[in-house]
Amino acid sequence: MKENSKKKLESTLEIPKLGSSKKAGPSPNNPQDPSSKNKKKTHSPHYKARIFAGILGTITAIGVLGVLVVSIFVVSAVNESPEVSVDMFENLDSTVILDANGDVFYDTGAKLVENITYEDIPNSLIDAFLSIEDSRFYEHNGFDLPRFSIAMLNNVKDSVLSMRLSFSGGGASTIDMQLVRNGVFSKEDPVTGEVVTPADSGPDGIKRKIQEIYIATSLNNNNILSKRSIFQMYVNKINFGTGNNILGVEKSANFYFDKSVSELNLVESAFLAGVINSPSNNTPYASLETATDRTHTVIDMMLHHGYISEEEHARAMTVPLENLFVDRSGENQTLDYQAYVDLVLAEAEEITGKSPVTTPMVIHTAMNINVQTAMDQVSRREVSNLNFGSRTDLQMASSIVDNSTGEVIAVMGGYDYNNKRSWLRVKETHSQPGSTIKPLVDYAPAFEYLGWATSHVMMDQPYVWGGTDFAVGNWDGRFEGQVTLRRAISDSRNIPAIEAFTAVYDSIGRQRYIEYLRSFGFNIFEEDGFDHQFSIGGNRFETSPYELAGAYAAIFNGGVFTEPHTIRQVDFKDGSESVMSPYASNQVISEAAAFMTAQTMRYVILDNLTYTARPTRRSYPVYGKTGTTNHDQANANNFGVPANSAKDLWIVNATDRFTFATWSGFDKFDKDAWLTTEIQRFNLPGNMNSYILDVLAEEYGVGREISRPSTVSDITHILGTFPYQSPIDGMDSSLITTGLIKRDRLNLVEATPPTLNDLASATITTSGGLLNTKITVNMTPYPNADALTVAPTTFEMTSSTGRTFTGKRLYDPSWIFGAVRYQADLYVNGELQKTVMSDTENVELTLSNFTSGEVRVCAYYTFEKNQDKRSNEICNTLDMSNSEVEVPDFETEDDVTGFSNQYGKDVVSLTYQPVSDINRYNTVASVSPDYRGQKVTLSKLKSSKMTVVINDFVIDVMNYTNRPYSEFANQFGGYFTLKKEGSGNNIVSISGPNETPLTSIRLSSMEGQTLTIKTQ
Repeated sequence: MKENSKKKLESTLEIPKLGSSKKAGPSPNNPQDPSSKNKKKTHSPHYKARIFAGILGTITAIGVLGVLVVSIFVVSAVNESPEVSVDMFENLDSTVILDANGDVFYDTGAKLVENITYEDIPNSLIDAFLSIEDSRFYEHNGFDLPRFSIAMLNNVKDSVLSMRLSFSGGGASTIDMQLVRNGVFSKEDPVTGEVVTPADSGPDGIKRKIQEIYIATSLNNNNILSKRSIFQMYVNKINFGTGNNILGVEKSANFYFDKSVSELNLVESAFLAGVINSPSNNTPYASLETATDRTHTVIDMMLHHGYISEEEHARAMTVPLENLFVDRSGENQTLDYQAYVDLVLAEAEEITGKSPVTTPMVIHTAMNINVQTAMDQVSRREVSNLNFGSRTDLQMASSIVDNSTGEVIAVMGGYDYNNKRSWLRVKETHSQPGSTIKPLVDYAPAFEYLGWATSHVMMDQPYVWGGTDFAVGNWDGRFEGQVTLRRAISDSRNIPAIEAFTAVYDSIGRQRYIEYLRSFGFNIFEEDGFDHQFSIGGNRFETSPYELAGAYAAIFNGGVFTEPHTIRQVDFKDGSESVMSPYASNQVISEAAAFMTAQTMRYVILDNLTYTARPTRRSYPVYGKTGTTNHDQANANNFGVPANSAKDLWIVNATDRFTFATWSGFDKFDKDAWLTTEIQRFNLPGNMNSYILDVLAEEYGVGREISRPSTVSDITHILGTFPYQSPIDGMDSSLITTGLIKRDRLNLVEATPPTLNDLASATITTSGGLLNTKITVNMTPYPNADALTVAPTTFEMTSSTGRTFTGKRLYDPSWIFGAVRYQADLYVNGELQKTVMSDTENVELTLSNFTSGEVRVCAYYTFEKNQDKRSNEICNTLDMSNSEVEVPDFETEDDVTGFSNQYGKDVVSLTYQPVSDINRYNTVASVSPDYRGQKVTLSKLKSSKMTVVINDFVIDVMNYTNRPYSEFANQFGGYFTLKKEGSGNNIVSISGPNETPLTSIRLSSMEGQTLTIKTQ
């Protein structure tokens, strides 16, 4: 009855006539053509006929040859077709996936199906399917020649345009042929829900189409299946876009409308008929607008083919589809292991070049079923502190990687994850990683290429991106000044990270830096977008939890990177050669640098400065880094979100065995797609990784310290120096620090103060006399006035907006070597007499009692506590000749001698005159010229030379011969040393030091000598 109730539609195919009714006009070869009267005839009257005959013959030969080739091709395709029977529509062999223990946890052929009979199908559903898919279904034998002819013309057009044989033109396949294609040649992709079919173009596509036609007509002509059976089997096998491994119209009707197929109304039937050509896109849970448009198209076609009246059409077009569907937004639709399965199936096709949907395989994976089950519980929103229930648009994804192998043991693909999703968040959601990237992108290469230690000191100060006026800040809006690397990474300071990146960039260059990142598996970002903003995970740097966890796993595997993957081995059920895991392991960074980087991530957890990371603290070693990214002004303008509001939260954690990364954010941006303070405080990523830590600890035991390689050394150095300087004995211990460094970079240098600026000039002036000459050295002021004082423990910094910040100073050379000082050395006759230091540019020295010789003064900059370090010297020789000498009032020969010894023999000469009064002995008789008591220049003294006459006393020895010894001794004993010889009392002779008898004695020449006196 149902076949008879269908309106029979006639289809015709119009073929345009060949040729033309237009008569040929005059030509050069036509005798009647007036223009040809005087022209020479070049061809015979039968020339055209011969040409036409040749062309016709060629076409005929080509046609015959073409028919022969096509016939052979068709016969070959038919002969290679499978044997036609009902059994060919039973489920074919499928792909199975095994977990890490070798147990099957997924079968691509396993479906939830509830078959119905033809009698259960309402007329509205049959009408809907026939109107949109095959209006002549009950009239043709499986092959609709008129429709096929039209489709063939489209295919010819496509073939010409694409330059390859094509059967991509639509409209040729009947329901019978679709059943054959779906049941024999195709399988449904369990990831997308789409039908996966072999080639649709080229010789293979043509061959498959011929086989479809042959089998479809055989089903009808040989009465293998009735039309009712074909339609019944067809609707029982179709994917209607429900996900959750559901196939067939009965289960789908229940899913969408909560009713049996027999209860469907016209609009519901139209929706089900329309959804099948693109199940993942036409479902209302993907796009209500698309679902509505497609349903209306089917309703229009039902009217066009006469299956419904104008009134029914008008009524159906006014029905709001959203009122028909079951609200499933709050349901936990996550399928067991589905996110992991999606990864596996995509990876299997990538490494084998074959689809696991159409090629039966046995796929061995690294999945830990217990850990994945725990991840699925989060996807279903079954863990209370991992479900911010009031915001169902807020999403999350995680990936867990085995450090030593790169194997992904479990993933959290997103909330409510099922295979109707068009992408897998854990791998295909690409977002800026923010600060999570700093240890790997900034500090690891600084350890590797620059020889930095973990105790390095950097500057946290106002910063503007080069070539822009965009100021970069920190999460707290402050700048701290000098910070240790540990502080910089624990508190996630941006500017030190940029400093490290810039230093590496300047050292190794842009291309090598890109290669460094690629070696860790960062393949999402585009090279032309690589710039300094990558240092803080910004700009065009994007990654996924899958990629990020894989990259950091290398840090905890001694610097050896293995591309993250799920598959260990793929076996083919047809006995083909197995495909082993193709993922090579490469040393991408030294073991030492990897260990040091891991230690910086340990600081993040130990120092407990980051709110997101706090839930991941444990009594055993855990490593981590967090990150937040924000909406820029462009997003604020485009979507209406608050400018600089948070859009992504990240955290990566690791133990000695596993690394796992979690992202939380939004699938798409709108005015509500920003992370409020409440959402951030809820801390989905931190709580998620804490949850993962507990799951891993229960499954594998708690984490342990990663082993320290022998290529790592301890280094103790003066804080804030680079190259690192050796501590000085007795220095302040608070200025000494210890860190880790690559052993081949352990190279302490002697502690030295900074390089001093050159002294530009030094002028010298003198004043005062030679006995007390004042020398003033005026030096060029030191260029850096701040260096003239010991640096304080804080300093001021000004941002590009004029805001002032107070920064800490952890170290300054002045704390060890003192402030810069002005210093001068005084030399007399090449010997250093004195050194004077000053904190001003004027240095004063005093030269006392100068008499003669060369006087030089050398000036330079130095340090208060380290005079060994000095700038260039500027030396001047002083001209002392014009210095004044104060001539004393000579009284005795000793006064004159002393003055002469001081200023030189060339300033005075001595002469003697005898006097009879011994009391006048050794007194000055006269001075000429007489400068006594005057100030005279040294040059004048030397040019005029004073003559000083000294009174002298002469003893006549004969006056004392034969006279008592005691008389001589009493009178002159105070001037000589007397040596008496003989026992008598009277003097016989007096001899000098050489025993020569004396006749007279001049006191000025003999005073103080020994006289031998003989007596009898």
